[in-house]
Amino acid sequence: MLPVYRGASESIVRTFKRAPEIHGSDGFGDFDYPDSPDVASHLQQEHAVNFLTRITRENP
Repeated sequence: MLPVYRGASESIVRTFKRAPEIHGSDGFGDFDYPDSPDVASHLQQEHAVNFLTRITRENP
């Protein structure tokens, strides 16, 4: 599985509007993924913005 990087905890551009009637209560259409992996076990300590900056500089 790919590493997971945490980003902003809330919208930084505008107020986030939920649309559960369109995207479901979980934002993914309430689809039951039968074999979904444990994402928390792949969560990296580095913030997503720092990761993207670093990886871009390392691979111009």
